[in-house]
Amino acid sequence: MTTTFARRFGLALGASILAGSLISGAVAKDLTVTTWTATSPGLKDWWKVIEEKFEKANPGVDVKIENIAFGDYIRTLTTRFVAGSAPSIVHVPLPTINLPAWAEAGFLMGVDDRIAGTDIASKWPANQAAMSWKGADYGVLLVHYGYVFFVNEKMFRDAGIAIPTNRNELLAAAKALTKDGKYGFAITDDNTVNFMRDALEFVSGLGGQWAKDGAWNFTDPKVVEAIDLWRDIGQNYAPRGTDINAKRQAFYDGNVAMMIENPSVWPNVAAAAKPGVVGDLHLATMPFKVVPGDVSHGLSIPQEADAETAKLAWAFTEMAASPDLMRSYVELVKSPVARPGVDEALLKDRDTVVIAKSAENAQVLVPNEYYGVRKNYAAFSTELTNALRSVLQGQAPTKEALAALQERLVAKGITP
Repeated sequence: MTTTFARRFGLALGASILAGSLISGAVAKDLTVTTWTATSPGLKDWWKVIEEKFEKANPGVDVKIENIAFGDYIRTLTTRFVAGSAPSIVHVPLPTINLPAWAEAGFLMGVDDRIAGTDIASKWPANQAAMSWKGADYGVLLVHYGYVFFVNEKMFRDAGIAIPTNRNELLAAAKALTKDGKYGFAITDDNTVNFMRDALEFVSGLGGQWAKDGAWNFTDPKVVEAIDLWRDIGQNYAPRGTDINAKRQAFYDGNVAMMIENPSVWPNVAAAAKPGVVGDLHLATMPFKVVPGDVSHGLSIPQEADAETAKLAWAFTEMAASPDLMRSYVELVKSPVARPGVDEALLKDRDTVVIAKSAENAQVLVPNEYYGVRKNYAAFSTELTNALRSVLQGQAPTKEALAALQERLVAKGITP
């Protein structure tokens, strides 16, 4: 179901943030932005901020923030691209894996000429590469982050143990805190891509490289060790059958002591946690050698956009990436952003400081240079998910299952 949030202004508005209105003539112009986050805590407020600012800067433009459920998002947008009914601006989720197919199909407009000369070209992190394909940029990355370690400090105090700081302590804590109907840890245990990504957090965190020198490397000892740890915790010290929402809710309800999540989940704690639990929930330094990370929230322009719409869409993108709006994003969503130097709001309390520090040297789960994985992500993720499912549910050695995974990938012609 699609929900549209629209806001119209009937008063004459003052000087614009941009150099005058970008629309020609006096005819009103709709600018539609699709997203899956229009009802998410923090993000819903940020969309309202940019909607109002852009309309004020461009009298006659009516910004419509259109929400599509995440589970339907890629399929719905792809259908609209094919039908020639794309929105004015596309909010790209997890662009490392979702952008290539749209770019390859010719659905997105290249923006290299628009980026040139802006500070996006000079200041953006290397992870802007998530918005590129075959040497061309197809949008602007707004967010990159490190995953963060959510802990219920009361459960640790009651058990008389410290917050874990390494893999051995993590396993010991998960074991000690699994008792009396409660669990030490929560994983995403479903059939979605989140199941696979949870496991890769352990691999990245323990320094494993599942591809190396253009070949699969799943049987590397570090990769096997990481999956073994994930398997042990998932089989013995975590609730089973929890999708990503059930996983989070178990933590909010005080039934799980630890979970690893992206920082945009932090604002949900205040909204969703039980009153008697919320004060015990905090963020801690990741108990891994490496902080696993990811990118999200890219903005792209559909190839089908006419010149006027494309001009407006790029102005909207530039405003979203501006210091003012990026600072607002940090304040409202409590997440790091791609623009450097605007995260001061995260340095004001003990929990959001963890979020800021986690982003500093985070390593993305799927490196942007893994072009084979990015291009064939659906097939790759299906094979990896099936392998991990057999690991979690079966008894065969992890290395054996991962070796079989490599053989299947090679047989299907899927390369890193």
